[in-house]
Amino acid sequence: MEGIFYSKTGQAFRGRTQAQNSSIWTALQNDYGLSALQLCEAASYSFAMVVRYALGLSAAGGKMCALVNDSRAGWVTLATVRHLMNAGADLQVIFLMDPDQHGPEIAQLITPLDRMGVQMDHWSLFPDAVQITELIEGCHNVLCGLYTPLPALNEVCESYVKVLNECQTPVHSVDAPLGINVDSGAPGADPLYSSSTLSLGVPFVGLADGNEYVGRHYVCDISATRALYTQDSGDDLGWLFAEQPVTQIVAVEPSKTKGTGA
Repeated sequence: MEGIFYSKTGQAFRGRTQAQNSSIWTALQNDYGLSALQLCEAASYSFAMVVRYALGLSAAGGKMCALVNDSRAGWVTLATVRHLMNAGADLQVIFLMDPDQHGPEIAQLITPLDRMGVQMDHWSLFPDAVQITELIEGCHNVLCGLYTPLPALNEVCESYVKVLNECQTPVHSVDAPLGINVDSGAPGADPLYSSSTLSLGVPFVGLADGNEYVGRHYVCDISATRALYTQDSGDDLGWLFAEQPVTQIVAVEPSKTKGTGA
């Protein structure tokens, strides 16, 4: 079935369209009184755990680069930078957006990073692929907080996608890999191949068919209620977070991936 995901124990559930996902996010703010930054803060703890797992469970000494724009993926990533810095990582933030055109969320999120001495630069300081490649190859991991729905991916992001795909540095995406239609799973001209992807509250339906770009797929709790999960006849996904706020999911039924052994 289209858009079906599975827990590691094989329990099936459906993803959501981009419109349904946005509806949950909006309702949490408008009806439940949670701010966008509260939701991003909750997700950032989970994203920090995903990155720690990739680093061998400890952030201490990890050298990373965070690529962000003014999106909820960017907000989650900036909050995650703060957690990882406090845990001993070395992070550099690159903004792939106009520094004079951003909302209040970005302004609030960069205040503690500035106080902590985090290096924050603009993409224009890395004008060619050679400099971008040197930046990426000098890191252990890249945090990608750039998700923008197609076809709005700009040339700057596209140039970074090409470099990220050519480098060996693991890339961890928030919401979805760049260049993927999250409703159909169809790739754009140059999609990003992520090492892991963190879905916020619920996975986009298209990431089931587009799972080859997703890498290890995780979904995290953002305080969505049963009522929000089941609106539009969807499944209640609260059970996914019964043991921990972030859990790994797969797009292929676990029993079908088991071979006969070697």
